[in-house]
Amino acid sequence: IDLGTTYSCVAWLNEHGQPVTIPNQEGELATPSVVFFDDDEPIVGTEALRNAIARPERVVQNAKRHIGDPDKFWRVGPNRYNPVQISGLILRKLIAAAQEQVGEISEAVVTVPAQFSDAQRHATVMAGHSAGLEKVEVINEPVAAALCHVLGDEGLAFTELAADQQLLVYDLGGGTLDLAIVSYSSDQVRVVASDGDLELGGLDWTQVLVDIAAERFLMDFNED
Repeated sequence: IDLGTTYSCVAWLNEHGQPVTIPNQEGELATPSVVFFDDDEPIVGTEALRNAIARPERVVQNAKRHIGDPDKFWRVGPNRYNPVQISGLILRKLIAAAQEQVGEISEAVVTVPAQFSDAQRHATVMAGHSAGLEKVEVINEPVAAALCHVLGDEGLAFTELAADQQLLVYDLGGGTLDLAIVSYSSDQVRVVASDGDLELGGLDWTQVLVDIAAERFLMDFNED
């Protein structure tokens, strides 16, 4: 499962050992990581994203930005929700869609930025448990990307690799920008070095553009 700041998705290894992305209930391969509370009923995904403009006070977005922060919460009506609860609702939707297509799921691997702290990793695991998973493993996102690049969709095993490789993985996500050097050999994959910024993703790029447009508008029309 790729639990992203702006979008999330889930995949499985089919009977041929090939990774296949599983569409959600709406037929989309990527699900917006957005939760809309219609009264107390949580709705996750594209419909929630549509309500972000019309009813922003009942919508929670970008929860991954705050996962691992024990003091962060969102108040929606009389209720309070923390990042683990919001992330759990997103995971629950992804898992429900997958179960409809591949059967019962009790274990999953969730990707996390290489920059994530132990607290952020633990909170991600807790979100998986709150979504109903019995066992949750986490894997660094650049390692997952390296696996995809080296193994491709052929379902190769580690032992079939002809040569050791070292890769630079550049990951510009909705919330984070990560760079990692990943070493790949026949018996292990490891992050040799990583750096990045958890607050330099697409959201931040967008905000800079919005601010520039707002400043220009103010200069031209003297209206905020």
